Amino acid sequence: MRGTLTLTWILIICLSQVAVQSQYYSKTRPYHPRPVKVTNLHFFMHETAGITAVQVIGNVQGIALLSRMNASSTQYIDFGFNTGRFNGSSISVFQGENLGL
Repeated sequence: MRGTLTLTWILIICLSQVAVQSQYYSKTRPYHPRPVKVTNLHFFMHETAGITAVQVIGNVQGIALLSRMNASSTQYIDFGFNTGRFNGSSISVFQGENLGL
């Protein structure tokens, strides 16, 4: 029992020294936020059956819900790229909106 208590105190002292040695308590530096990067994406999704004249770069699947009692809308869309520079990548979008009509 005495050995366990001694080991516990040794570990507590070592852990307290880690914060001091790593300079956790150092002088405060002013906060300089990074500029916000904004990316505007535009996707045009069309339901087609058969051959199309435009180049198909991926597939989309999702669900859209609209409730009339409180006029709320929810959408989930998952867009997967099949060709081009972003082949194998995907983008998932979830949107919930209260229209308040």
